[in-house]
Amino acid sequence: MTRVKDRNTQTALSLSSNRGSDDNALVHVQLISNIANSRDKDSFAKLFDFYGPKIKSFALKLGAEKSIADDILQETMVAIWRHAHLYNKSKGSLSTWVYTIARNKRYDILRRSNRPEPDPLDPSFQGRQATPDEEVEKLREENMLRNAINNLPVEQAKIVRMSFYEGKTHQNLSEELNLPLGTVKSRLRLAIKKIREEVQEAVDA
Repeated sequence: MTRVKDRNTQTALSLSSNRGSDDNALVHVQLISNIANSRDKDSFAKLFDFYGPKIKSFALKLGAEKSIADDILQETMVAIWRHAHLYNKSKGSLSTWVYTIARNKRYDILRRSNRPEPDPLDPSFQGRQATPDEEVEKLREENMLRNAINNLPVEQAKIVRMSFYEGKTHQNLSEELNLPLGTVKSRLRLAIKKIREEVQEAVDA
């Protein structure tokens, strides 16, 4: 099993290198597969090295303080280790899956931080699970946002997903999409305006 895993990983690394890395997507899918199938710590370390700085930058971009960003990073990577088997490449890229986990961890951490000083006898001291009502509200908010993004023109939706879920900066978007920086900012600004309007309509409905 180990030899097969190592051979698959080396093949992915070779292909990735030959294709100009292709955003390392092939390598990372193999790494997450190694974690899911054999709890491979070396594969996890490689993913941590790649995604760690990106997740922290993503959290800071969303307005988290440095200490909170560190917490988001740690909880996100723990979730990736524990739930690697849940990743399904047919439903989206690994990076989108990772940043969605990070976004959810940010939500959880900020929610917990608004609670009173923890009591060791309170389950929240060890990480309280969200109540059913909180989970429903969270899903409702995520669904409204997802629907609003899906209703955007294709070029705006793509920029929003890359910005929101992959943590890309305006400069990153400009370079990767081969668009003028002003066009990127304009499309993102229009998209956010439409999203706000649609979400508000859904809330008022």
